[in-house]
Amino acid sequence: MLLRIGCRWSPIVNGLRKSQILQQSARSMLCMDTRIAPSNITKDESDVTTIIKSASTSSELLQAIKNDANRLSAEDTLTALTALFEHQKNASTSISRENIVSDRTFEKLCRSLKRNSPKMELNDVINALKILSYIGTGSKSEIMLSLLHLIKNQINDVSLAHLIFLSKMLPRLDRTPLVEALQIALPLLLQIQIGTKIDYENVSELTELLHFACEHRVSDQCVMNIVNSLILHGEDLSVEQSRSILWSLSDRSFRVNNANCEKLLENAMRAMKRNINREDHKELNTTVDRLIFKYLDDPSKNVKFYDEFLFNTCSDLVVENDLGFENATCLQKEFNKIGFINFKMLNYIIKEVYKYPDLLIEGHQTNVIAFITSLTYANLKSDDLQKIKSIILKSNFLTKNHSLKLQWHRISTELLSLGIECPRIWDIVFSSHFMKLHLQKNKQKFVLRTVQLYQALKVLTDYNVDDKISENLLADVLKMLPTDSKSITPLHKCVEAAFGGESFVYRNVTTELCHLLDNVIVFDKSTLEPIPIEGDRFNVRYNDIPLGSATKQ
Repeated sequence: MLLRIGCRWSPIVNGLRKSQILQQSARSMLCMDTRIAPSNITKDESDVTTIIKSASTSSELLQAIKNDANRLSAEDTLTALTALFEHQKNASTSISRENIVSDRTFEKLCRSLKRNSPKMELNDVINALKILSYIGTGSKSEIMLSLLHLIKNQINDVSLAHLIFLSKMLPRLDRTPLVEALQIALPLLLQIQIGTKIDYENVSELTELLHFACEHRVSDQCVMNIVNSLILHGEDLSVEQSRSILWSLSDRSFRVNNANCEKLLENAMRAMKRNINREDHKELNTTVDRLIFKYLDDPSKNVKFYDEFLFNTCSDLVVENDLGFENATCLQKEFNKIGFINFKMLNYIIKEVYKYPDLLIEGHQTNVIAFITSLTYANLKSDDLQKIKSIILKSNFLTKNHSLKLQWHRISTELLSLGIECPRIWDIVFSSHFMKLHLQKNKQKFVLRTVQLYQALKVLTDYNVDDKISENLLADVLKMLPTDSKSITPLHKCVEAAFGGESFVYRNVTTELCHLLDNVIVFDKSTLEPIPIEGDRFNVRYNDIPLGSATKQ
C-alpha cells in the first residue's frame, strides 16, 4: 500500500488541486513540540559552524556568513537556519521578517539549501520548511516549492510525528495545488500507518493524533485505534493531555460515540479534576465552554459531557485562588448556558461587588450581563438583592450603553425578574431601529423573547407597552405557537377522560398576551359540572369562548 501511494501521487495531485482546503488547526505552531529526531550527520564542527554559533543576533549571523553562504554544506546550511530561527524567536535578537526575506545573504542561504536539499534526510527537509515558514518565506517561492516537492516524493516515509507537524503548518501556507494535495494526502497516510507506526507509549503524540482525527475525515476504525491506545493509560494523564482529549471529544466534528469513547472521556475528566490546580483559568474556561457546547448539541446523547462535579471543582478553584470578579463572571457566563449555579462562587462574586462596587458600575458589559443572568437563575431572597439592585442601577452598562446590538429584550426580562425596572431600555427594545436590526438576525428567537418581555411588562408594570409593541409582532407570535390539533400528549388524554371526553375540553387556546393554553374546560357556576363544547374546540381565543353563566377554569 505504501508503494502504491508513492507511485500514484501525480494523479492525486492533478485530480485534487481544486479541492477545498481542509480545516485549519486552531493551535499555535509556536506552542507545539516540533523537535523531531536529529539528523545522522556527525561531522566535526567546522570553522563556519563556530562562526554561526558565535553570532548573538540575526543581523550578526547574516553578516558572519555573508561571504560563505553560497558554499555552505548541508550541515552548515541547517545549522545557520536553526540559529536564525532561534534568534528570531527572541525579540531582543531578532530583526523584521521583511528585512530577512529581502536580505541578499538569506537569499544565498536559500540557494544553498536548494542545492543541498536532495541529499538531506526527510527530517531535515521538514525542519528547514518549518524555519522558512516561520521567517515568512512565501509558499510560492522557489525554495518552498522545492522543499514541498521533496516531501511529496518521500510521502511514504513521513512519520506520525511529521504528519502532526505538517497538519499544523500546511494551513499556514499560501493556498497552492501542491499544499492542498499534501493536506488531502495526510488523512490517507494516517489511516495506512496507524496500525503499524502508532507509539502506544507516547501519550502526547496520541492526543495530537486524536485532535488530527477530529479535524479530518478518517475512518471510525482509525479513530478507535487512537482512542483505545489512550485508554490503556487510564487516568495517568497530565493536565495538558487531559485538556487535549476533552477538547477533541467535545469537538462538533467528532462522530464516534461508544462505550470506549465514554471511558476515555471519564478518564480525562478525572485527570483534569485531579490536576485542576495546575490548569490555567483561561484554558479551563475554554474546556468548560466546549463541554457545555457539546452537551447542548444533543443533551440526551451527550449527557456524559455534563459533569456537575467538574463544574463545581472549577468554581471552587476560582474562589479558593481568589481569581476576582472578572474571572469568576467569565466562568459563570459559560454556566449560564445551562442554568448552572455554584452558590459558593456566586456568593464570592456578590462579596466582590459589595467590596468594590466599581467592578459592576464600570465593568465590561459581558461580565455585568453574566452576573445579572446568574442572579435570575439563583432565585435569591429579596433581602439579598436590595443592595445589589442599587449597584446594578448605577452601572454604566444600564445608564450609558445605547448599543442596539445588545440583546436588550432578553436582558430586560432578566432584570424584571429581579425587580429592576428600566423604562429607558424598554423604549430601545420597542424602537423601530432595534426591531429591524434583530428581526434580520433570528426572527423566531427574537419575536418569542420580545413577547416574553411584553407579557412581563403588561402584568408587572404600569409601562404603556400596548402603544409601543407592533401588532404585526403579536400576530407573528400567534403563528409561531405550536397549535397543531393533531398533536396529542398523554396529558390531553388524561384530561379528556377525567372531564367527560373530547367534547368537554378546548385545546391550544391562545390569550391576548400570546400565551398558549394546552387545555381549557368550562364549568357551570351552580353545579360545577363541565359544560360540553358547541362549535370548534381547537385553536380558539380565550376571550372568544362562550360563557353564559359558566366560569372558566
